[in-house]
Amino acid sequence: MSRRLLTHCGMSLIFVAIAFRSALAEGELDTIRSDVHGGAAPAAESPSTDHKSSGNESDGHGEYYDDFESGMFAAGLVVGYYTVLSPFWIPRTLFNDHGEEVKFPRFPYDGTRGYLVSNAWIDSFSADKILNATLKTADSPANDPNGNASAADPPIALSLDPSTRRWGCQVRTDYLDDFNRLSGVGGQFLLETTSRWGVDVSFQQFHEQLSSGDDHLTLGDCNVVYRFAQHSHGQMRTGIGVNWLDNDGRTDLGFNFTYGGDFFPRKPWVLSSEIDWGTLGHAGLFRFRTTAGVVLDRFETYVGYEYLDIGTTQGNFLIGGLRVWF
Repeated sequence: MSRRLLTHCGMSLIFVAIAFRSALAEGELDTIRSDVHGGAAPAAESPSTDHKSSGNESDGHGEYYDDFESGMFAAGLVVGYYTVLSPFWIPRTLFNDHGEEVKFPRFPYDGTRGYLVSNAWIDSFSADKILNATLKTADSPANDPNGNASAADPPIALSLDPSTRRWGCQVRTDYLDDFNRLSGVGGQFLLETTSRWGVDVSFQQFHEQLSSGDDHLTLGDCNVVYRFAQHSHGQMRTGIGVNWLDNDGRTDLGFNFTYGGDFFPRKPWVLSSEIDWGTLGHAGLFRFRTTAGVVLDRFETYVGYEYLDIGTTQGNFLIGGLRVWF
């Protein structure tokens, strides 16, 4: 009897250990994988559509109430229109963007006040350079008595305009860590043009340490973006594209909306923020990241924060990385 009892107890302990190990084996990446691959969430019960009829107004004020409700509805539409579009028209207004064409320097603060430059600003920049160079030349003791520059001085025309192009490019790579079990590396490629249209491609590969072994997961997105507000001290863009998740040969896709920008308050600072909002398989996806960096020539080092929400999993990460401007 005791031997049988010991046998049953031993088998029970084995089953408990197996179940406990299985519970430990499922981590955050496995939860993300389950949410993305799983079925759609059950639909909420639709509210009842039964309404009691209030009958016709018999006190003579029905027409007044109808006019009042119509006016309130129209006012609500106007307020709603400007509220929904405020993330777009407010930055455009603050940047005093009138649709002028801009060009790209080689990197931020490359002979510019920030990053983007317009033809009008380039003209004023050139005029200031000519005036300053002329005054400096006239006051120089190396000049001849007639006030002309000496032969050793370089021609003024060599330093008039900053080097600008009709396209600009950013490539970044960074490291993420939640200081728990989850870490990762990421990267982005962003190409913009004077037409305001561009392409934004990014990826993140996550690594999680589990008691049963390590787990890996790769997320990414590809978007067509439009620069809707621009100024020498900032630029903002938005766009739509595709989210994707790659895991063990299986790829899940979803829709993505992106909104963000870069700001250049004063040399050598660069501030950047970005929001991605969409779907991934059967799960929702939301990402917010913001960074502050210092640029030296075409190289920028930055630190920042990222919040990631996929399905029922949320993560907070510290970011550190390097961005190269072309």
